[in-house]
Amino acid sequence: EASLPALARAEPPLLPPTLALLQSRRASTEARTQAARALALMLDDDTLRRDAVGLDATAALCDQLLEQPCPDAQLEWVCGALTRLCADDERAAREVARAGAAFVLAPSLGSPSAAVKEEASALLAIIAAVDSDARTQTAEGGGLPHVVALLRSRTPQTRDAGLGLARELARTPRCASALVDAGAAAPL
Repeated sequence: EASLPALARAEPPLLPPTLALLQSRRASTEARTQAARALALMLDDDTLRRDAVGLDATAALCDQLLEQPCPDAQLEWVCGALTRLCADDERAAREVARAGAAFVLAPSLGSPSAAVKEEASALLAIIAAVDSDARTQTAEGGGLPHVVALLRSRTPQTRDAGLGLARELARTPRCASALVDAGAAAPL
C-alpha cells in the first residue's frame, strides 16, 4: 500500500484523473464513489490538499454534492473530502457555504449511516463557522431535529459531531432559539 507522501510525488500526478473520474457523467455511481473515497484519503496529505485547492477540487466536489443525486456511500466521501479542504482553507469553506450546501446537507443528518451523519455534521460545522447563512440554511433545511438526534446518540463520535455542529449553529440567536425549541437543551 502506497504512503500518502509517495502518492503526493506520484508521476503522473494522481489528483487530476481522480477529479476527472469524479466529474465524469459516464462513470458509474460506484466509480464516482471510489473517486470521492480516494480524494478524501489523499486529502489527508498536506501537499495533496494544497494541490487539490489549485485544481479547484472544492468546486468539483460541490458539484457532486449539489448537482447529482448523491447516494449515501458517495455522500460520505464527498463530505469527507470537502471537510478536509474546508478545514484548511476558509475560502473553500465560504465557497461551499455560498453554493448552498447546507440545504443539501441538513437532511443528510438524518441518514441511517452513522458515517454520513458524522461527515455531514463536520462539514456543516465548518461552513456554519464562517457563514451565518449556512447556519440559517441548516435550520430551514430541516436539520435541527437531526442535530438533536445526534446529540442524543449513544455513539460518542456521533454525539461529538452533533455537539460541534450545535455549537456553530447556536452562534446565530435565531438558530440557538430554534435548537432549544427542537429539544436540544435536554441532551446538553
